[in-house]
Amino acid sequence: MNIVLIGAPLSGKGTQAERIQNDYNLVHISTGDMFREIMKNQTPLGNEVKKYMDQAMLVPDEVTIKVLQERLSRKDCKNGVLLDGFPRTLNQAKQLDKILKIDKAIYLKAELNSILERIEGRFVCEVCKKTNTIKDKNIIPCVYCGGNLTKRKDDKPEIVISRYNEFIEQTFPIVDYYKVQNKLVTIESENGIEEIYKKIQIELEK
Repeated sequence: MNIVLIGAPLSGKGTQAERIQNDYNLVHISTGDMFREIMKNQTPLGNEVKKYMDQAMLVPDEVTIKVLQERLSRKDCKNGVLLDGFPRTLNQAKQLDKILKIDKAIYLKAELNSILERIEGRFVCEVCKKTNTIKDKNIIPCVYCGGNLTKRKDDKPEIVISRYNEFIEQTFPIVDYYKVQNKLVTIESENGIEEIYKKIQIELEK
């Protein structure tokens, strides 16, 4: 089973991706992880990726697809993959269809207002680096290790709004793309983590 996970920043993709990966024995693939790994290997393709990354440029679609093909060719992907953060554009979705059969596209739908509310209570532990969702960092220490909590530098309303608008403009068209193919599953991300995952499980078990 091959799944695409779609969602705006702070829609809860990371939390759900971890559960899906573990319960369905899928390989979790993100473009960021792919790029970092292939650059470490210093292959010709890795060096090409590094050239763009060093200049803070977007890696072209054709190069990204080549990197993804290399990753998908490995034995651990035979049971299926969970793609997180790719495809980001309609063109990437079309290119992906040429190299991999997608069975489900899960869209975690989140409105901007709820996302802005979410960042107010999102903190990161200075010790274990895990994310905590709480109301007052001065009262509650990290629930995982008891360490001090701090805000992420990019958890600012203006940054979140910009990233959300970018998602709507560039990525949202793939929602309709998979809907037409009858592969889309839309789940409201305002629900609790457990409720969201139960709905995901129902769809994947079909």
